[in-house]
Amino acid sequence: MRGLKLKRKVPQRIVIISRGNGGVLGVLPSNARERAIAEEIARKNGVSQPPYSDPQAAKRQTLAANTDESANEPGKKRKRTPQRDSWTAIRKSLRTWEHPRLLGLVQDLFATVPEARAAIVGRLNIDEPVSARAGTIAKLLKEVRKAVRPPGGAWGGEPEMGKARKTCDRYYCGSADANGAFAAYFEMIEAGMELSFEFGWDDSGFYDSIARAANVAIKLLPEVGDAELLAAARARIDAMRANTNFPGWGMDEVLDELGNETARRIAECTPASPSSSVRG
Repeated sequence: MRGLKLKRKVPQRIVIISRGNGGVLGVLPSNARERAIAEEIARKNGVSQPPYSDPQAAKRQTLAANTDESANEPGKKRKRTPQRDSWTAIRKSLRTWEHPRLLGLVQDLFATVPEARAAIVGRLNIDEPVSARAGTIAKLLKEVRKAVRPPGGAWGGEPEMGKARKTCDRYYCGSADANGAFAAYFEMIEAGMELSFEFGWDDSGFYDSIARAANVAIKLLPEVGDAELLAAARARIDAMRANTNFPGWGMDEVLDELGNETARRIAECTPASPSSSVRG
């Protein structure tokens, strides 16, 4: 309220919003006394507009100063400026980039972000078997295993099952590569079971995470067509089930279901042998 000629105490709910060389009085009156004070301020200080009676008027007036004048026309919605780090703003900016500059951005992501590299390769080679991009998938699986079994042994840090799951989720969302995603979820399952075999992990949340990863892997199976990957997964499940330190927590049912569904998918992907000819 600096610079105003006042003879009485002014409630903080009455404010002056400056615009250009003039002034606009924004009033949030709650009673007749405050309305009278607002009118007196407007009259004595030459404010160009009369007090607002709408409690939300000052907020609207402030917003209007930051929007396109055309947004105030009847029937038109106010245009809001998107945040600079939102996808809307980024997409608008990327549309102005030339092709070499876009390639440079993709190259930087490919070289510095393992998950981005895996997603890029996965999307470009979505119909190829996992072995065709072994280097990239190996780095993805390494990130998953590192989250489940931190460096330095089990006691080097607690298993980060949520981080491992997010790595798998982001890869599948970014690439739509069912084969690679199945391999990643299976790596999470196997790394978790190995941790249990070695240290007898006693945590229901830990085993719940393994069960959830197995459920996602089962849902992916109808889209998985890599016969080599499926056969290897089936053999690894049998090896886990045969471990003498196999835990409880319902993991036997989890792995049995995953093994059965994997075997069923293998049968679906195996070409049917030609029928024997009928003897005359």
